Amino acid sequence: LDAALHTLLPGVVDPDRQALVPFGWEGVTIHAAGAGALRVRLTVTDQGAESLDVSLTVADATGAPVATVETLSLRPLSKEALRSAAATGAGDALYAVRWNALPDSTPKTAVPASEILEVVSGDRTP
Repeated sequence: LDAALHTLLPGVVDPDRQALVPFGWEGVTIHAAGAGALRVRLTVTDQGAESLDVSLTVADATGAPVATVETLSLRPLSKEALRSAAATGAGDALYAVRWNALPDSTPKTAVPASEILEVVSGDRTP
């Protein structure tokens, strides 16, 4: 979806607009999962002075529906607001990234070659 939303960057829809960022999602329906590739159609449904609303239709490579979004609302983000957020850091963020190390799962003894199974996907021409 990120690549599809790049079409809404400044200069694509309106060269005089500030950067628009996702602000609200409504009417999101997931129809299927597991698609290896997606095709996304964005349709502008409302373009205000300070906002942009689009609908999304997401399909797999065969055209079968994967997801629909009735409304994705985008709002402007000024360069000043972005700089300010970057300068303050994540001290007051609602979420934080934390890495929990797992114990070493390396086998303590060597696995015999006769017990190793290689799973291959697709054509592997030498």
